[in-house]
Amino acid sequence: MTEEAVVRQVRYVGPQVFELTLERPAWLRFVPGDCLALFAENGRVSRPYSIASGAHEGEVRFLVRCLPGGEVSPYLASRTPGDRVAVSPPFGWFRPGEHRDKRPFVFVATGTGMAPFFSFLRTEPESRPLACYYGVR
Repeated sequence: MTEEAVVRQVRYVGPQVFELTLERPAWLRFVPGDCLALFAENGRVSRPYSIASGAHEGEVRFLVRCLPGGEVSPYLASRTPGDRVAVSPPFGWFRPGEHRDKRPFVFVATGTGMAPFFSFLRTEPESRPLACYYGVR
């Protein structure tokens, strides 16, 4: 099952990495750590992208590395405001917010792998002590 979301912005944050911002569809409910499958134009090819926005924000953001020759990322990079993108319902297994004890978190990520941590930090910014180690090239 797929739905559509409207593109608000494509903004490059590095040489090959862009932030894709979609209007949040009314049906979309997610928790930090969830992904959506975003589809290429033909609707047959998709890739999972972790949500980088907070669970209560009015938009949905993703960090995407544009891979030359890729089947989905170049398509997403070429979208302009007002375009529609086919998306799946949310799914995922990484659930940092479900750990209700208050032990500190240690997040380790590189590149676009920071997206689910951004979602957690935007949803529960003061829920517990944490350290974040982020690597970039």
